[in-house]
Amino acid sequence: MEANGVAISTSTKEQCQAYCGSNGSFEGIYKRLSSSCATDAIEKARHDFKSFYDKKKYVEAKGVLAPIYQSCVPTMSLADEGALRNDYALTLYKLKDKPGCLSALSKYKQDAARTDDQISEGMAPAVVDEYLTVIHAARTNIALCSR
Repeated sequence: MEANGVAISTSTKEQCQAYCGSNGSFEGIYKRLSSSCATDAIEKARHDFKSFYDKKKYVEAKGVLAPIYQSCVPTMSLADEGALRNDYALTLYKLKDKPGCLSALSKYKQDAARTDDQISEGMAPAVVDEYLTVIHAARTNIALCSR
C-alpha cells in the first residue's frame, strides 16, 4: 500500500500477457481518486471553464482549471491531461503569463520539437493518434507562448 494508492505487480510476466498482450502491463501504482478529480467533477469544471473562456473571462477560467491542473493530472488519461494542459496554458497566455504557459506545456517540449514520425516510432499504435493530437496543440501553444 502506497500513501495515495496501491502498488500492483505480478510475480511473472506471463501472468499479465494473457490479459494485457505481449507489450501490456497492469503493474504500477494505482492512485486513490479524490472527489474533485472524479469524472463528473472534471466534466463540470471543463464546462464552467469553457463558458468563462468563451466570454473572455480568463481570470475566472483559470480559477476553474487551476485546482484540476494542480491536483488531478497524475490520475488523468493521456488525452485528458493533454487537453487540460493545453487549455490551461492558453488561458495563462491570455492572462499574459508566458512563463506559466510554457511551464504548463513543458512536459511536451521535447516531443513538440520532433517530427510526427519520430514521435510515432516505437510507440504503441493504440496511442499514437491520441498523443499526436496533444502534441499538435502543444506545438501551436508553445510557439504562441514563446513570442
